[in-house]
Order: sequence, then C-alpha cells, then structure tokens
Amino acid sequence: REMQGLGKAVLGMRVGMLGVGAVRGVVGAGVCGGVPDLQTVRYINTVRAGTTYVYQDSLPKLPIPKLDDTLKRYLLAVEPIISEDEMSATKAAVEEFQKGEGPRLDAMLRKKAARESHTSFINDAWDDMYFCLRAPLPINVNPFLHLSRPSALEKKRPLLRLSKLIYSSIRYMNCLNNQSLEPDVFHVGEKTQTKWFKMFASFLPRSVSYYFAYMLNGYPLDMSQHKKMFGTTRIPRKHRDVLHQASDRRHIVVIHKDHFYAVNVVSPAGDPLQLGEIEAALQYIQETAGAGGIPVGALTTGERNWWASVRDQLSESNAEQLRMVDEALFVVSLDDVAETTKEGMAHRFLHGWGRNRWFDKSFSLLATPDAEVAINFEHSWGDGVCVVRYTEEISSDDRPEPDASAPAANGTNVEKVEWNLDNGLVDIIKESQASFEAHARSMDYHLMEFPEYGKDLLKVLKISPDAVAQMAIQLAHYRLHGRTVATYESASTAGFKGGRTETIRSATNEARKFVLAFCDPRQGQEEREKLLRTAADVHNKISLQAKTGNGFDRHMFALQDLAKKETLRAQLTQAPNLDAAAGDGIEELVAKGGAGLVSADTITKQLPGIFRDPAWGLLNHNILSTSTLASPHIEGGGFGPVVPNGYGVGYGVRDDKLGFNVSSFMGDSKQMTDAIGTALRDIRDALEGKPISIDKDAQ
Repeated sequence: REMQGLGKAVLGMRVGMLGVGAVRGVVGAGVCGGVPDLQTVRYINTVRAGTTYVYQDSLPKLPIPKLDDTLKRYLLAVEPIISEDEMSATKAAVEEFQKGEGPRLDAMLRKKAARESHTSFINDAWDDMYFCLRAPLPINVNPFLHLSRPSALEKKRPLLRLSKLIYSSIRYMNCLNNQSLEPDVFHVGEKTQTKWFKMFASFLPRSVSYYFAYMLNGYPLDMSQHKKMFGTTRIPRKHRDVLHQASDRRHIVVIHKDHFYAVNVVSPAGDPLQLGEIEAALQYIQETAGAGGIPVGALTTGERNWWASVRDQLSESNAEQLRMVDEALFVVSLDDVAETTKEGMAHRFLHGWGRNRWFDKSFSLLATPDAEVAINFEHSWGDGVCVVRYTEEISSDDRPEPDASAPAANGTNVEKVEWNLDNGLVDIIKESQASFEAHARSMDYHLMEFPEYGKDLLKVLKISPDAVAQMAIQLAHYRLHGRTVATYESASTAGFKGGRTETIRSATNEARKFVLAFCDPRQGQEEREKLLRTAADVHNKISLQAKTGNGFDRHMFALQDLAKKETLRAQLTQAPNLDAAAGDGIEELVAKGGAGLVSADTITKQLPGIFRDPAWGLLNHNILSTSTLASPHIEGGGFGPVVPNGYGVGYGVRDDKLGFNVSSFMGDSKQMTDAIGTALRDIRDALEGKPISIDKDAQ
C-alpha cells in the first residue's frame, strides 16, 4: 500500500545515496531474437537496441505546486527551528510575498517550464547552483559508495576484482551507447515484470509508452542522466564550471602512487578487453610505478576559481595530458594503502587526503590492496539513482570465468601520462595537497552498526523504518545540542522528466514534540508512543509530497533564482566595468552569477523580503544533512557536512540492523553515533511499552 501511494515518484535519496531495490528494467533479456554471440561479450545484457529511452518522451513533467501550498509548507517547515517572535516576522514576509512579487515570479516560472518540454523547471537553477559553486569538490560535493565486501578469492587476488568491474563497466557503457540498457522502472506488482509486457512495451510509440506502464502499476524513471556518465569531466572555469564529454574514447586513466596511466580497455571493434588483459595491465602499472609521483590530482581539491587559473597555467605545457584525463571513460584510483578501520576507509573513499585522485571526473573506481572498492562521483551531472543502477549492474554482471592464476604483467595497452612540471607548478601542487590534507584531517568520521533490530521488527511494530531513522537523528541531535535545527533528507524525483531531487524537511513540529517528550522523564509511556507515531506519520506524509513533486524547497529555490537573475540583469546593464567581462554578453554574465561584477550583498538587498528573512537562511543552513541507501551490492556510503557546524549523516536500514556513517568538523561524530544508538533503543522500548533510558536514569 505504501509503494502504491508513491504514485509516479519512487525513490527517496540524496545524492545519490539510495538503493534502487525494486527498480529494474522493463525490456528484459531474450526480448529480441537473433542476437549474435558477439553481443554476449560486448553488452551487459542482450536486449533490443534503442529501448533505453523508450519512456523518456512520455514521462510526466515535474509539477510546480500551487504557490499558496508552497508557502504554507514553508511556514510549517521553519516553525520548529525559529522563535515565536521570528515566526511572526516570517509570516509577515510570506504574506508580503504572497500579495506582491510571488505571483509574478511564479507566473514567470510556469511560462519558462512550459517552453522547456524536455526537462524540469528546476534544472537550469540546479545547474547554476552546482556549476557556480566555488567550493572544492571533495567533501563538499562528491559522495562515495562503498561496494560490498570482497570474496576470499578477491582478497587473495585484488586486481582480479577491479578488472572484473572495469570489464563490466565497458559492457554497461556499450549498452548505453546503443540504447540496449533496460529502462529503470519501479514495479508495483508483477504485471510489468512479465515477458509479454516487456515485449509489448519495447515496441510501443514513445509518445504513449509511459501510460501503458502506468496503467499496469509500473512507473518508469528518467534516464537522461545516464547519457552523461562516461567520458565526462567537470572542468573548472572562472565563475562557472563546464561539463565536457568526449565520445568514442577507448581508454581509462589509472592513477597509482600519483602516477597517471592511460589504459586502452576497449578493442577497435568495441568489445571490452579480456579480463586477463585488463588484469595484466593493472599488474604492469603496480610493478613499474616505483616511488610516488607529484600529486597533480591534488589541484582538483582546490577552490574552483583558483583551480581554473592554475589549470590554465598547467595546460600551457600539458594540454594533451589534460585531454587524456578529461576524455577518459572514467578514472581508476589504484591505492597502495589498506585501511584497518571502517573510519579509515571512509576517509580514503571520500577524499583520500588529496592523493591519487582526480575529483573532477564524473566518477572514479577506488581500489585498495585488500580488494575493497568504492565509487566516488562528482554530483553536478547526476544523482544516486543513476550511480546505484550502474553499481548494481557491474556488481552482478555474469562475466566469463577468470584464469586460475593471475596473468603476467603486460604494458602493451598502457601509456604513462608524463606531466611537464616546472618548479613553480610543483610547489603549487605540493602546497595544494598539504593544505587540503590539513582541512580533511579536521573532519572526523564515525561509523556505527546497530544490530539490535531493523526493518523486520519495525514492520511488526507497524512504523516506517525511514521515519524511525530520521526521528532517531532528531532525538540524538537535540540531546547533544538542546535545539531543533534545519534538516535535509533527499528524495528523488526521477519519476519525472529531468527530475533530480526534492527535500524532505524532517524537523517538523511533530518531530519536535516527540523529541521533547523523550527528553522529559515526567512524560508518560503511552503519550510518548503516541507522539512518536504521529511524528512518523507526518514524516511519511511530507516524504510522499516530496517524491510526488509536491514539496516546497525546489519551487522556492527556483523563484529565488528568477529574482536573483532579474537583479543581475538590471545591475549588469548599469555596471561601469562591463567591458572588462572578456566579451561576455549579459546572459552569459548572469549564468556566471554576475562574474564578480555585482556583489552578493547588492543582489541580496534587491531580493523579495521572504528571501532576506533570517528564517530562509536558517532553513538552508542544513546542520543535519542526511541521506539513506540500501542495496545488496553496497556496503555503505558517505559524504561531508554541508556547513561547518553540521553533520553529514548517511544511513541504511536493513532487515535485521541499521547503520549510520556520521561526518563532522566539530570532533564529535562518535558522540553523535552513540546518541543515535541510544535514541534507537528508546524508540524501540517506547513502541514495546517499556521504560526508556531517561526513565532508567531517573531510577
């Protein structure tokens, strides 16, 4: 019933941070007859070419909620994190916006969305947000997914596991290139998973195919992000980065001990090289690397304007080297250190101390000497739905059996990338790496596995597992800091054309009442359980709103973006130093956030009062940034805090346990995970009618 209630949107996640679960392709293996044997080598599945985007044209557009509904939801979201006096001022700002600039900006947004039939109303503003962000990518933007633990054979022969994943990645890419990757569909029931449905759906006109699936409780997802996955790099530019994608490339870049190698992994015919050939190339790199190199990749850890300037300097004598990295299908970071703790692995996979990485790449496979593997991905081009689908496919691919013993090293397909670096560049690189490492070491990480219960018990207790996890985070933070704060939980809107994410604001009024009751030893057990269940119900309600395109954050973000751009156009028209903008027109400068010609303070002063009100700033200062993931092929994942006084909280709920990965710059990640553990026990005890921890302490 809960799944049917989700309607067209289906998967809640951050960043990339939720498993696909029941999502599987509609066009299954065996649909097309007469597939040549070659296809079993070249492609990860054997389906009719041209079916990957069969639903794309008829996907519904992401709806724009009614302005009045958005503003009501906004007021409900800010109420628990501000004072009564502040709430009165915020209500006045909302009323002013509702009667003034709000309807005009809303009408502009709807007209703009109507003209852009290929995507969603949020995408332009979302791209501006990512590409104009000047903060470094590691910790701030790029998350990681830690793949499932290696087998005994893979631990003995770690390069074999990596070779398998590279091999399957090429097969996956080939499916994308000829559009034979099965479309993502969220199945409710079995009708849309039958052979007859798969056959019929693959031949339907694209203008109606979505509706056929929808009538049978199948909900196709947007597939547009998959096109950007391979051969893609985010290139730094002054004020606004660009996404560059190359086609028809055959190489990956392997980084080992900060040395860079271009490795051809695709035959001239388009097939992946044999497993043994890939493993032999990796073996050759390991055996010939020698001492550590200059960590050129540390430059990708820098502030984006700074890196853009340094990259221009670097490209003067390294244009071909940069092109080799930029246009690689993806990057493989072959590390030479095995971590002994989960926290150590999390640090390595999230940022790696700025060594042996190229964070601008769309995604990188990270591998350790003990066969642990993770994916670190740059977030501007896509979200977790896309990356998790890739992860699951390459992890479960039916590959040929490897040879019993490892092949001899062979560098036939390997070309070392030789950087031309003068002393000045070497100094810049070393200083960049040292500076980033110092910053990264100021962030602490703690991972907690909670084995006392999971989804199975929560189903028996008839309460949402995600709501329980979110309420535990709320209770833990309040017990540590004594206040309710802005909380971000991501929900995917991939059920819509061009959909990205929406925010679930978990810190509701009902969540606050639940927290206060669980911190008050005078509160009765029955009342606590009632308040907990009410908070969980409200969380489920706002989660459903977010997933079905009825949240409020993205709507307000788009309205603010329109207001900012109006201000920029007006200010730039009058800017005395406009000629210094290197020939850019007004719209190009607007897309660059004004390119430094208009101060942020000037822009803010011209915005409608609702966006200058302190409540708007507090709501977007996400002290608790949370995301969940669940997949049998993923061990865990993580990301950094998004504000200096905040936490990055990745979590997963499995049948018999929960897990939390917490990052913080305040040195208290372990205190936070300990508090979450206590909160989870209290929630279980309250649901079972037992005293909770504060009752026991009072005794």
